[in-house]
Formats: sequence, C-alpha cells, structure tokens
Amino acid sequence: MQLVMYLGNDFIASVGVNVHQISQPGYMGKLKRRLMAENSQYLQNTTAEPEFLVVDLNAQNLAVQAQPID
Repeated sequence: MQLVMYLGNDFIASVGVNVHQISQPGYMGKLKRRLMAENSQYLQNTTAEPEFLVVDLNAQNLAVQAQPID
C-alpha cells in the first residue's frame, strides 16, 4: 500500500504504508506530515490544499483501489 499526495490533478509523491500499523493512532498523520515536509517547496507556491489517498497496488488485481484520507 502507498500513501500518495496530490496537488490538484498533479501527483507529487508517495510513501509506503505498513498495513500492520494503520490502526496505530497517529501513524497516518505522521506519514502525511512527512510527505508535506519533504515537498514543502510545492506547497509554498500554491493555494491548493494537498489531497492524500491510500492506494493498494495489488499485483493480483490490476484495478487501483483508492480511499481518500481526511
């Protein structure tokens, strides 16, 4: 699984998600903050809010399943 960050229609970055830690409080927030810190130059030049999706790229299933993260 990957946590991906978009600004508008533009893919900015992604980071791997440990499935076993998703239920741990603060885990997803830590990953979101990491992506925002690593890509702060993009965030400074736009008024758009970043959007985050968790994407499961399962090799058995070619369809991409995306879930928005608030």
